[in-house]
Amino acid sequence: MQMENLTAPAVPGNDIVTNAEFVAETELTEKQPSVLGTVFRSIFIEGPKDFIGGIFGFFRRYFRHYGESFRFFKRPSLKVAPFEKNDFKENAMQSFELALIFTAALIFMIKQSWIPVNNDLQEKYGNDIFQLFFELIIFVIFALAYFAQILLSVLAGRLLRFLFSVPVTRRESDVLFCYLNNAFFSIAALLAFVFRCGMQYDQIQGTSTESGIMTFCFLTSFCLVTWWSVNFARLNRLSVVRKLFFYIFSILLFTLLYGLGTSAICLFIIGA
Repeated sequence: MQMENLTAPAVPGNDIVTNAEFVAETELTEKQPSVLGTVFRSIFIEGPKDFIGGIFGFFRRYFRHYGESFRFFKRPSLKVAPFEKNDFKENAMQSFELALIFTAALIFMIKQSWIPVNNDLQEKYGNDIFQLFFELIIFVIFALAYFAQILLSVLAGRLLRFLFSVPVTRRESDVLFCYLNNAFFSIAALLAFVFRCGMQYDQIQGTSTESGIMTFCFLTSFCLVTWWSVNFARLNRLSVVRKLFFYIFSILLFTLLYGLGTSAICLFIIGA
């Protein structure tokens, strides 16, 4: 077996990536950093750099997700940046992940008594078996809620495409309404997190705060759906008459769908 790969001289300026360069007797050996120097750099410089970069990349991924969600309300088309190159499956996965991440953060804060919680619930979360079981239940509920909402979104999108002769293919329509659903699901997860940090359902049950949360969810959905509807009709060049009926039908339909969905997620996380 030939050993050319193990004895090839190192190229000045390249990072050391294999142990072979330490045992190869070449004229460039002395120019390489020492073994202890290499280990020191890897532990105290490259290690923390990679760790901090990984954390930053993790949060940047979801900040970008929210940024693209709001950009979609402005430009709901697969023919414009960044949606012409993005993968809608990754967008869906990130939307669902956000709900689980917010829930995990809330469970941690409940265990630490950082947010309102009764003693009985805090004691239950202190039991590892109960926590694992409850996390499994939450996962199943979120999965069913997400799939039900995205199914209704896609079917509603197909209905709009048929009624108003929107010039997009059925597959393109399905992807567009997946994006719309993902945007609302991500916003609902964020709102639920914010509400739960300040209150527990036992404190607001039967009060004006409970109805206020639902009102806020419906108003948020109404504003975002209206923004999306206007831009969707404009980008697809619907006629004036079709635009008018499209606005009325889509705003009523999706405000109801996403208003109910957002309210349900918020109240569920709060503890209803």
